[in-house]
Amino acid sequence: MAVKKTFDFKLSQNVGLALSKKRPAQFNEPRPTETGVVIGRSQYTNCNPQYLVRYVAADGRQIEEWLAEDAIVAL
Repeated sequence: MAVKKTFDFKLSQNVGLALSKKRPAQFNEPRPTETGVVIGRSQYTNCNPQYLVRYVAADGRQIEEWLAEDAIVAL
């Protein structure tokens, strides 16, 4: 498996959770409901980069969680 050596997201970049429910159609934009900001990044020799994201969950809780690169999307 080839390991990716570059980051797709910058620190302080606004992101959304890729599998988060989409906003209702009246908002006229397909943005995730769970959005946050990248507050950390990690790079490894044996796996792709991961990101520490601070976001507000759909139930209103503030969460900080390490997420794989393919689990977040740029806003």
